[in-house]
Amino acid sequence: PPPISSTTQRLGEGDVLPVFHLTNEAGEPMSLETYRGHPWILTFIFTRCAMPTFCPRMSKNFSELQAEIKAGDASLAQARLLSITIDPQFDTPAVLKQYGEHESADPKVWRFATGDPSEIDDLTKGFAVYKQTEGGTISHGLTTALIDRAGKIVKIWRGNGWKVDEIVHAVEGCR
Repeated sequence: PPPISSTTQRLGEGDVLPVFHLTNEAGEPMSLETYRGHPWILTFIFTRCAMPTFCPRMSKNFSELQAEIKAGDASLAQARLLSITIDPQFDTPAVLKQYGEHESADPKVWRFATGDPSEIDDLTKGFAVYKQTEGGTISHGLTTALIDRAGKIVKIWRGNGWKVDEIVHAVEGCR
C-alpha cells in the first residue's frame, strides 16, 4: 500500500490501511507490518483528555475489550488493540507507558503509539478525526476502526456510542 502521506482522501471500510510508522510506549518502531496476521482495533486518544465521555471512555472500553480478548477463543485471542495519541508533542513513549500502566494495559494485547506530528495528522485526516487545539487542550472527534489480518479496514465506528460486544462480534466475524 502507498504511504499514508499520499492519501488525501478519507479512508473507508474496505480500504487497505496505508503504510504508517509510529513508535510504541516501549520506544519500539511499529508499522502496519506489526499487526500483519492479527485483526486489530485502533482508536485515537490523548493522555491529558479531561472529557470523561471521550478518551477516558475509549480507554475504559479498550480495557474491557482487552479482557474479552484475553478470555476469548482462538480467533478473538488473536486480536490486538492500538491507541494512537493525537498529542504527540506531549505524549512521548514514556508518558504513554505510564498511561498504559494506569489503564492496566497488557502490552501483548494493547499498545499505545506516538509519532511524528505529520504522520499523526495524516492518520487523523485519513480517519476523519476532527482535531483542533484550543484553550490549552485539544477538541477532537472519536473514531475507532477494525483492521483485518491483511491490513484492510473492516469497520469504522464514529463517536463513543459503540459497545464492547459489538466490536467483539465484528472481530469474531473477521476471518
